[in-house]
Amino acid sequence: MNQREDKEASPSLVFTETEQKVLDQFVMDSPSESRLFTLQYYLRRVAKLGGYLARKNDPPRRKIVIWRGFRKLNDLHAGFLAARQSAGN
Repeated sequence: MNQREDKEASPSLVFTETEQKVLDQFVMDSPSESRLFTLQYYLRRVAKLGGYLARKNDPPRRKIVIWRGFRKLNDLHAGFLAARQSAGN
């Protein structure tokens, strides 16, 4: 399934619950950005981690930006899990 085909796809198709929490904590929304928690919403957050600015007239996200975003998400996710484990939760 292509994320552009189904605008209301669930983020759980790609992201774990913990990854969604990490993205919610580390990527800030602009005031005008939709807060529908869909797959497309979280992919935009991953792109922002990779350097995408998400301005009104910016071109579509590129694969390299998504790849960099997923690498950063992986690092943040590992740190989140390590911190939670060391806290005893």
